[in-house]
Amino acid sequence: MKYQAAIFDMDGTILNTIEDLTNALNYAMKETGHRHNYTNEDTKNFFGSGVEVALTRALAYEAGARLDSLVAVGTKDEVIPKSVTKEEVERISGD
Repeated sequence: MKYQAAIFDMDGTILNTIEDLTNALNYAMKETGHRHNYTNEDTKNFFGSGVEVALTRALAYEAGARLDSLVAVGTKDEVIPKSVTKEEVERISGD
């Protein structure tokens, strides 16, 4: 079967964004007066179902914290492309 398109989940598949997500999470939490020393491992446990769910999981450590008070402003400085070979892309695309 010949495919006409391939769709990739960029976050975590093609791009390593965990450092950027952790930085953005810690920044948002700090700016709103919440715990802001989460690790990459913590962040991996929070993310996967969207940013609102991730922030809700992070705020679960603090009673009464408000999700709507968070505004995450991050940078793309820590987004690192994963090494993907032409052969891997061809294998996935069916060529």
